[in-house]
Amino acid sequence: MSSSLASTYDQKLKKWIKAMSSDIEAIPVAEQLLEDVIRRNNIVNIAAKVEVYQLMMEGVTLKLNAQLDHMRAFRKNLYEDDELIEDSAITKLIEQEMKVIGQQHTKIENEYQTVKTQCDMFLAETLKHKK
Repeated sequence: MSSSLASTYDQKLKKWIKAMSSDIEAIPVAEQLLEDVIRRNNIVNIAAKVEVYQLMMEGVTLKLNAQLDHMRAFRKNLYEDDELIEDSAITKLIEQEMKVIGQQHTKIENEYQTVKTQCDMFLAETLKHKK
């Protein structure tokens, strides 16, 4: 009787050992898959953040280019026959436009510096994690 019970116990233990051994072998595979998911999610998250910064830079670039075009075009008002105009020829309209251009320049330059700082911080943080 004891050998029958011992045999039963032995069979159960073999079955459980085999099952647990299979489980233990499967764990590294599952862990690898989880790490792959984390890696992919990090890549997706990083890609989404990069896209945000790219859009911010693109927006600032458009503003900078538009302002540059406007300033270059406006400079023509300061010339007559390829020579700078006399101070007496500077009108109130020119003075007002110079004030507006100066304010816009400061505003866009500040926006650029803010975006650049944010991008630099993001890049530093992201690259620091990779090392």
